[in-house]
Amino acid sequence: MGRDAAPPLENGRYRLVEILGAGGMATVYRAWDDRLEVWRAIKVLNAELTDKKSIRTRFENEARTMAKLHHRNIVTVHDVGHDTRRVYMVMEIVEGGSLVDWLEENGPMPPRMAVDLSVEVLGALQMAHDNGVIHRDIKPHNSLVNREATPKVGDFGIARLADTDHSMTKTGAMMGTWTYMAPEQLTGALRAEGRADVYAMGDTRSA
Repeated sequence: MGRDAAPPLENGRYRLVEILGAGGMATVYRAWDDRLEVWRAIKVLNAELTDKKSIRTRFENEARTMAKLHHRNIVTVHDVGHDTRRVYMVMEIVEGGSLVDWLEENGPMPPRMAVDLSVEVLGALQMAHDNGVIHRDIKPHNSLVNREATPKVGDFGIARLADTDHSMTKTGAMMGTWTYMAPEQLTGALRAEGRADVYAMGDTRSA
């Protein structure tokens, strides 16, 4: 592997160079696409979850959902696939990291910048809602900011397609990050509508 963080994917096309972030379900790598000669971010489902059908289905649904949402403030998904026992999603790379990373590096945002960023994120959410997608986990960690301070909404892992995916969410199940959740979402993820995303955005303090 040399200095790479993990073995390459797709017969060597994607070289996983370093870990950008890791969680309970997946690890995100900075990756070099040797075919197109561009940097990507690749999200790889953790190995112990690969054989769990419901989790794998939700992971693949996240990729499909994001791939259908074409907006300058939503992270672009280029592909989803599997390589031996690894399931992965290929995305655009947002060099600035999350809003949390940005604040740690730069300190509090100037008020004008914070307002402009919020308006852009709300525009992205409106577009998602118009296409029947409820994010359900808006928070600083899922709002990425590139080097030009353009926000990008990511991580649609628990997003709901309005009136279509009840089978993936148990009645009464709580999904999301409780610190940012609207009251109705606290009583059950199926209750979350577009207004819950707006509530969460209002609670995402960027200054």
